[in-house]
This record gives sequence, C-alpha cells and structure tokens, in this order.
Amino acid sequence: MPLDMRQTEYTLIAGSVYRPGQLDVSLRDQRPAAPVELTYKTVAKALDRKGLRYKDEATLMSLMAVAGLGDALGTPEQRERTAVIVSSNFNNIDTVVQVARQIEAEHVHATSAMALPNASSNAVAATIAIVFQLRGTNLMLCNGDRSGEDAIGLAQQLLAAGRADRVVVVGVEVDNADIRTLFPDVAYRFHGAAAVLLGDQADAPRVRPVMDAAFSATDRAATERVCGEASGAEGILRLLLAAECDSPVLMGAHTWCVVAP
Repeated sequence: MPLDMRQTEYTLIAGSVYRPGQLDVSLRDQRPAAPVELTYKTVAKALDRKGLRYKDEATLMSLMAVAGLGDALGTPEQRERTAVIVSSNFNNIDTVVQVARQIEAEHVHATSAMALPNASSNAVAATIAIVFQLRGTNLMLCNGDRSGEDAIGLAQQLLAAGRADRVVVVGVEVDNADIRTLFPDVAYRFHGAAAVLLGDQADAPRVRPVMDAAFSATDRAATERVCGEASGAEGILRLLLAAECDSPVLMGAHTWCVVAP
C-alpha cells in the first residue's frame, strides 16, 4: 500500500543546481538562456576523474550537480546506505538517436563498445552511484511531467521504510540538437541538472506536504520562468525554489512541499 505522503516528513540536507554557462545565482534570479554544451573534459577536470569520455550530457550535468552537494554526501559509511533516484524524460535520448542512426547507416558491429552501454536508460543513475560510491537503491524514472515529484515521493518511501538512510534525488534534462529535432515545438527547455540530498538530520530544514496556499501571480511567474519545460527536473527544481523562500506562502507557490525549520 502506498505511503500517505501527507503524514510523512523528511529533511532537505543539501541542494545543488548545475547549468552549463550559467552564473552562480539563486534560482529565483535565473533567466532562460541558450543551452551551452558541456564536454567531458570540463567534468573530468572538475571531478579529477578519468573514464568520462563517452558519457552523454545528461550524465555529465548530473555528476556536476551531485558534486555540488559537497561534503554533505558524507563518509564512506554513510554512502553505503545512500540511495540514488534520477528523474529525466529526455535523459540520454541523444545517445540513443546517435546509436540508432549508426546501426541504420552501417551495422550494429559499427557501434562502439564504450558508447553503446550509455544507451541504457539507467546509465545516469548508475554512473552517479559508481562515481560517488553510493551503494543504496538505484532507480531511474522517466514518466512524464510529474516524474520529479514522483522521484521525491519514492525517496520519501525509501526513507520511511528504512530501505535507505539518505537519498540523492536528481532531476536532469537536456536541450541539444537531437532533442530539438525530435521535439521542435518548444522554444525553451531547461538544460541542466538539479540535485537534493534527503534524509533525517536534526539541523536541516524539514519538508512536509502543503495542502493549501495563496499563490500570487508573481510567485507563479517565477516558478514558470525557472521550471517551465523542465519536464523530469521540474519537481526537484520546485523543491529547491521553495528552499530559497522564507515565507510558507512563497514556498507553497513553488512546490507541493513546504520547507520549514
């Protein structure tokens, strides 16, 4: 039986957003901008890690967002029971398209043994777990506009059921040439990754569902500006937007959860 979300609380231990080429400003102050391609060299240098050459943009941006959680990721012992849930609808579709094109034009034998595994829909979540040694439950969600909120809900269930002590939830979407070709009708899409670390920590803000709030037009506009067309990343972005606010009303305007001391 599903858990009653209205009766469950958890804590937001840390949060991070990574958007290539964007200044390090608050979410509420960010504006739509043309997507900037993220290369594996940038990420390899930032993380001081090899083996990222064949990773797609969704994976690379997610790694940068999780790295932004910093020391909050905890000790090796804490990471043993830290789960990973990733939400993305476009995910690694560019890799899938490129592999399909190569197979159609040549043969499956022409595909790279290094690149082909990245066509798996779970490649993002698996890579995060491997790079950061997070050994708990590992899940990938690709289920529409509510995917991000569902990911937070699943994290909440893992915590409540004792399946994990902490959960890293990542929302990531990519805006590149392959995706614009497949979905040409949207003028602007979120291009980046957002990560939150959820758990039970006494000095962290508590999160609980909000049932009623008076949302102003200004607050709604701020949410749409940042989260519009964010698809699978929207739920995580809304939670981070709420965390930037001091007023419960403003929090409610940005997410179905309230972040409170």
